[in-house]
Amino acid sequence: MNVKAQRYVVNDINQHLQNLYRLFIYKESQEIIDRINERINLYGLARERTKRNQYDDINKLKQYKEAYLSLRNHYNNTPKGFDDKIFDFIL
Repeated sequence: MNVKAQRYVVNDINQHLQNLYRLFIYKESQEIIDRINERINLYGLARERTKRNQYDDINKLKQYKEAYLSLRNHYNNTPKGFDDKIFDFIL
């Protein structure tokens, strides 16, 4: 959805991805970025690359893994509205 169009056609069976496409249509890009940054700050997620074989700080890697697991647990166990659930899905 990187171009302006009067109509978008989405052909995907995955309902989560369909909702993600709708999010990109109906929300301003800055709002999406702001909400993602809120989640990163809320959970203490990494802002840098954390691929295990390319990351030197083991303690930071463990911290980021715990942050990710916390977000995943919250996502899986909390009923939410469309916006909140989809913003978590993006991360």
